[in-house]
Amino acid sequence: MPAVPNGFSVAITASGNENVIALDGTITPPEQAMDVDVTFIVTKDGKSATKVITIAVPAKTATVEMVADALTVTPPEKDAVKLEMPVVPEGFSVALTASGNINVIALDGTIIPPSEVTSVELTFTVTKDGKSASKVITVTVPSRTMTVEEVADSLTVTMPGKNETKLTMPEVPEGFSIAIKSTSNENIIALDGTIVPQDKVADVDVTFIVTSVADETVSAEKTITVRVPAKTGNPPVDPDDKKDILINKGDGTTPPTEIQGIFSKDAVLNVAVIPVENDTYKALEAKMAEGMEALGAYEVSVTGEAQGSFILTFQVGEKHNGRDAIVYHMKEDGEIEAKETVVKDGKITITIDSLSPFMITVASAGEEPAKPSEPTKPSDPTKPLNPSKVPSGQNHTVKTGDDSPFIMLFIICLLAGGTTVLIIWKKKRL
Repeated sequence: MPAVPNGFSVAITASGNENVIALDGTITPPEQAMDVDVTFIVTKDGKSATKVITIAVPAKTATVEMVADALTVTPPEKDAVKLEMPVVPEGFSVALTASGNINVIALDGTIIPPSEVTSVELTFTVTKDGKSASKVITVTVPSRTMTVEEVADSLTVTMPGKNETKLTMPEVPEGFSIAIKSTSNENIIALDGTIVPQDKVADVDVTFIVTSVADETVSAEKTITVRVPAKTGNPPVDPDDKKDILINKGDGTTPPTEIQGIFSKDAVLNVAVIPVENDTYKALEAKMAEGMEALGAYEVSVTGEAQGSFILTFQVGEKHNGRDAIVYHMKEDGEIEAKETVVKDGKITITIDSLSPFMITVASAGEEPAKPSEPTKPSDPTKPLNPSKVPSGQNHTVKTGDDSPFIMLFIICLLAGGTTVLIIWKKKRL
């Protein structure tokens, strides 16, 4: 408190910040230095006077714990390669002592921008005069800017629905553009994405080109097979001008096939092999149940008008008779359904609502049948089986694999023949 002459008294009557300087003169050092206006009153013999004095209060002395607790980190910007370290007061030092992912943020603060947004827990340690304290801060590192090759490789296409006339283009990140460079059939999918649905399902290879907006000389391509569903709305088949069954005899690479339904008289059943390297074949094969073997995959279609559901029959050969069979059917939307049946008369028959790719599979050949048990043999090979042990009304038949009766018969015949020869020879001598 200020000093006053004898006979006078002084006191604090007001403080601009009682949390720092209280009315009783107690000082609570603040986190940061500040000025506080304090009003003093001087009194003597019932008279008084006041004066306001501004007092500069220094910041309290920081500890390593206080400094560590106050640490903050500025989040790195996209494609940044160095972490901005936290700021500490003079006399203190701070270091990065641990990283939850050193492949993204190394201990020297180097940032390796990841392919996707990544959060990394970092441990910072504050040190002063041999004392230290730590704080863990989670830092979010933005995904790096993708290359055109990476963008192209990640492209996917939403397959068009029935009667759609415009292809939905794949989305690309900001900073890139995309266009159709070419298609395998521009009459079905044009370069501007226009779709012209056909009478039957069509697969069109579409090549997309991705270009960097910043440098249009940098680009990459990807080809995606787009399946265009058959158009709907065909006129119904004239009941007076129709066929009930179509037959395709096969060409050696395809099985004889027939389909029952309602077709126009000019309708033709088409069956074509789907090569094993084709994506459709691989998709069907991936659905194949364990223990089944594929006999082939075929694109089945009808040229002409057709309506209703159909009964489809493939001839696979009588050697498969009795085997379980599953026909996998890829619908127009890409869904694959399984039709279970059994091979009968060398044929596999299923009921379907639409045509498209099919894979025919049958159960793999089973294990060899168990060997029959060994037949019972008489204890004395010279005696036949006891007839009394043969059930009444049944003929006794020698079981396959038991040669002892035949051996005995052979010996008896041989002895009888030898006796006859001996008798004849003796008569001749007489």
